[in-house]
Amino acid sequence: MNILILEDDAIIAMDIETSLESLDSHSLYKANSMKEAVLVAQKTKIDIVISDIKIKGEANGIEASSYLQRLHKSQVIFLTSYSDEKTLLDASSVDYSGYIIKPVKEEELLANIKLLTHKIKNINSKEIINDDYYFDRRHHVLYFKKRVVIFSPKEQQLFLLLYNSKNLLVPHSIIDEIIWSNDVSDTTRRQLFFRLKAKLPDLKFEAIKYGGYILHC
Repeated sequence: MNILILEDDAIIAMDIETSLESLDSHSLYKANSMKEAVLVAQKTKIDIVISDIKIKGEANGIEASSYLQRLHKSQVIFLTSYSDEKTLLDASSVDYSGYIIKPVKEEELLANIKLLTHKIKNINSKEIINDDYYFDRRHHVLYFKKRVVIFSPKEQQLFLLLYNSKNLLVPHSIIDEIIWSNDVSDTTRRQLFFRLKAKLPDLKFEAIKYGGYILHC
């Protein structure tokens, strides 16, 4: 279970991290802005977001959490020093599962996390893409007419990047960093994309010139 702590106060973020370290089978990630949160989410599926509503940068915690929820169907717990009607109304634009008033109490936070962990484990991992394809989220396996689609390691990485960000542009820079960890030629990247596209002819891929790739589904 992957948990992202989105908090721009380093001391509060550290306190939350310390509170959650006792949980088994959970990996913790931290970000202090939407930009950092997106970079984490492009590499890792985020199951639970613990987000302060007020964070630094152009986007607040509500906007960042909304993006992560669209990207990964993440469960959201909001942290805030405010409980006024306007803040609650703004937060309601996100389908959040918890709302904790600061200062954060460890027992309240842990109770929320344990409830969400149980909820997530009971969510069906089978995601229908179309009549022929479905994706097993739990095991990261794609099926075509009930048969496993066999990918090379790099094809698998590219598919997961595009699928986890479906209908969103995945920039070349993110693809290069995650798959090759260094500079790679445009030709090499294009060849990988076209191999994946040829292997999945019934899925709609789009190449954006000088931009990146999109999987529409």
